[in-house]
Amino acid sequence: MSVVACYACVPTTPLPPTDLILVDLGVAEPDVLDALVVQLSRIAPVLLLSSSPAERSAVVRLLRLGAAGVLDRRASRERLLATVYAMGVASIDGRQDTSDHPDHSPRDEDSPPLSGREEQVLALIALGMTHRQVASRLGISPHTVDTYVKRIRSKLQLGNKAQLTRLAVRRAMAV
Repeated sequence: MSVVACYACVPTTPLPPTDLILVDLGVAEPDVLDALVVQLSRIAPVLLLSSSPAERSAVVRLLRLGAAGVLDRRASRERLLATVYAMGVASIDGRQDTSDHPDHSPRDEDSPPLSGREEQVLALIALGMTHRQVASRLGISPHTVDTYVKRIRSKLQLGNKAQLTRLAVRRAMAV
């Protein structure tokens, strides 16, 4: 698996074969973030690293522009590595099986309806919140959030968190 970290600007030379690109919003140049994510998401999935509440609107915008996910930059090393590994593996698998492509995911009108609470959880995930943050916001336990996420993924036939996030952002854009 090849992971590239991008900190400041759009690369001027071609990247080597890459399975995942990390973009840290805290050190990337704000005036080039949109172009950076659009260009890099054509190469490989882009994982945003963020922790500032002030970055929330940028996160939502960048997810809409093609970023595959977001992770709190203060996450443990183990969580970062697990996320990078999961997204990188999904990227590798997606090259061999196009079912991971957004155009091949279930269409909203073909999917079973979500409950009101499932819709709330999905909307908060679209904002880049962790399960713990969603639980805190909704006044439920993280275990309950996990259960809702499993139900959503089952109803919508989504295989991983990246697909769930893409769908959540797509639904948020449609509102």
